Amino acid sequence: MSTTAIPVDTHAYARFTRRLRAVMIDSIVFMLILAGTLIAATSLGSDNIARILGFVVVATWLLYEPVLVSMTGGTIGHWRSNLRVVDDAGGNISFGKAVIRVIIKTLLGWISFISMAATSRHQALHDIMTRSTVQIRDAANAEPHHFAQARAPLS
Repeated sequence: MSTTAIPVDTHAYARFTRRLRAVMIDSIVFMLILAGTLIAATSLGSDNIARILGFVVVATWLLYEPVLVSMTGGTIGHWRSNLRVVDDAGGNISFGKAVIRVIIKTLLGWISFISMAATSRHQALHDIMTRSTVQIRDAANAEPHHFAQARAPLS
């Protein structure tokens, strides 16, 4: 439980460590999907079924984050890390924005997260470019080291 409450009128932006935790959880989820699919494909011994399962893995890899982020505000990793992707206009980001966000994040990799140290709302480059932020989902379940308040913009 939280020892210091998040003020109601402010946003609690996710720190890098929480976001890293979410990425790691999502990586584990995808590895489990991949391992299960490989076991199923080899057990069934059918090239046609293996192709179908391969297509399912690729579709899952491409659509996992955009679908979950646009529909629920986050992936399994976001949920387990108490995070939510929020559109600057409010609410969840659209599916189109979620796709663009994933493409940018994939192309830039970890470099995208460097900007979190300099932006007032702790945004990675893919957040800035899609006008979104990653915030704490449930303030009651957040520890003080999980989030940061907005800081004064750099002059």
